Amino acid sequence: MANKSFVTLFDRTKNFHLVKDVGQIAFHMYKEFDYNSKIVTCKNEDNYMYLDKEVKGLKIQFIPNIKFFKINLGVIFYLVKNAKNIDILHQFHIRNYNLFYFFLYKLLNKNGINYIKAD
Repeated sequence: MANKSFVTLFDRTKNFHLVKDVGQIAFHMYKEFDYNSKIVTCKNEDNYMYLDKEVKGLKIQFIPNIKFFKINLGVIFYLVKNAKNIDILHQFHIRNYNLFYFFLYKLLNKNGINYIKAD
């Protein structure tokens, strides 16, 4: 059986986020629980150097940054295409747009788990 997938959806990810909770939760899901973990984000920097050092094995996938008010259409396109293949969708902060992504994901993957980390 293939590894389960864990996707952190945080379209504002920069390199420093990889060594903070944004990257560390996904990385430890990969390292400790053998999940196929990735961060889905817009390309916010030219170099994500921590990928090869501090969080080796964590993947990153870039999506287009197409904003419609606070909603990122790149996120919507990603979820429509990939939601059925995501076992756990991980987001940060309780925001209206994250709740929208939450409901879209659940509409497309009824068995998927959505986890929103809020401080």
